[in-house]
Amino acid sequence: MSWIEWHGRDRIDLGTQMLDRQITAPEAVHVGKVDDLELHFREDGALEVTALLVGASALCRRMPSPARGLLRLAMRLTGGPHPERRIGLAHVVDVKSDVEVTAEAGESATSPTERQLRKFVSRIPGAGREGS
Repeated sequence: MSWIEWHGRDRIDLGTQMLDRQITAPEAVHVGKVDDLELHFREDGALEVTALLVGASALCRRMPSPARGLLRLAMRLTGGPHPERRIGLAHVVDVKSDVEVTAEAGESATSPTERQLRKFVSRIPGAGREGS
């Protein structure tokens, strides 16, 4: 099997190097974490990662049964569940200690709840200033 180099790596362990990594957009805007991966079979029978999945709905599938129930309850209490958000691999810019994505992917992957909170916080006087 020939390995394709991806962001300077010839192989990547998806469980330790992708799942639960922080996703950032340009200017270090936090988007979320890699909650799951979208996999498809290629014509040669090998599995291929086609997208990063973000959101509690995506995370829920990976959780053990008791934790899944608590997560579903938390989603209902916070106005969800919101559908998972998908970031195609074409939008992944770099993989280091975090996963950097394009601005477009970062905006589309931000949770609806976080968007609402950002709007609310931006209206607070002084919210745009960094702490001293």
